[in-house]
Amino acid sequence: MEWLKKQYGPRLLSIVEHKDEPYLHIHFYAVPLPGERFDLLHPGRAAALQAKAAGIKKGGQNESYKAAMRSWQDDFFQQIASRHGLTRLGPRRRRISRAAWKAEQAAAQLMACKMSRLKRSGELVALAQGNLTQAAKLAEDEAERHKKARQELNEIIMQVKKQDKQRAKEIYQTSQDRIAAGRVSNERQKAWEKRRDEFLLPPAGLSYNQAERRRTFAKEYDFLMWPEDIRRHAVEASRQGGDALHQIKVDRRKARESQNSAEGQLYHLQERISECKSWQIFEKIKLAAELRKIEARIAVTKAEQKRLAHVEKKLISSCPSDVVEKYRHRKEEEREKAIAELLRREAEEAEAERRETTEAKERREWMAMRPAPGLKTKTTG
Repeated sequence: MEWLKKQYGPRLLSIVEHKDEPYLHIHFYAVPLPGERFDLLHPGRAAALQAKAAGIKKGGQNESYKAAMRSWQDDFFQQIASRHGLTRLGPRRRRISRAAWKAEQAAAQLMACKMSRLKRSGELVALAQGNLTQAAKLAEDEAERHKKARQELNEIIMQVKKQDKQRAKEIYQTSQDRIAAGRVSNERQKAWEKRRDEFLLPPAGLSYNQAERRRTFAKEYDFLMWPEDIRRHAVEASRQGGDALHQIKVDRRKARESQNSAEGQLYHLQERISECKSWQIFEKIKLAAELRKIEARIAVTKAEQKRLAHVEKKLISSCPSDVVEKYRHRKEEEREKAIAELLRREAEEAEAERRETTEAKERREWMAMRPAPGLKTKTTG
């Protein structure tokens, strides 16, 4: 590349290395500057043009072309090829023996190695003599970078330790909160288990509406007794989970309807086949083909229902435990508030009933004390 740059200067635009062929080589591309002829880029053509301008005939022009190209190749050999153990001419060109050619190749390789070694030695000497100050500065800079990196590492370690302590504190606090919430949840569960029978089997003193409200309330919150039901309700409460479960439910209903329809058609076809006479062979074959299609459709619908059941189970089981616990605690708090509201309402209704009973009794007593219509009371004056 350096040799090409020296040869062509700014006219050199591209150098392409070919590695996809047995012998590695490169192609270079040069373009003349504005106003120049292309022949000036080619050493042979440039020499031929000079000979032509000097009035030399065609044969002399060809000799100039060959001499220029030979000189160009000699320069390439001296500057580039000889450093890599290549020879100027091959064995066939000079009619030499194979042994002499091998010896010449070995000598060229040896010369290339010596030139490379001398060049490398010169570079090392120059580095040792001229770059000691730069090497010392690089060492100083490296030491400074190492010190700065050590300080940054220590700061990072301190931050990580602080974050670990904070994280451990948060984890401990979270565990304590969960333990406390679990304890409260257990107490609420025990209290609900004691009160659950009173709601499912209301006492005789309640009215019919009050008893029905208690039964409905107990059935509404009865799922909190079973972990799997809690997990399902937690998934249904979320927007994405609820939409997914609703879609699964719709698809399962469609699959069941398709299965029921196919089973009805299957029963009808079986009846038609059984009614066919022995000589109705083609009719039986046609019905049997339809029967196989319907059986295949039933198998597909059953497989689809099984797949949907598996998807539903996987969706419910994928709900995180902390989400389920938060949902359970929220529903238990909601249940406690609803119980208090229900008991308050029953107390208000009982008070209203007691007040109505008292007012009715007073009204009857007052009516009993009134004189009968048409009777005159004796007055004294």
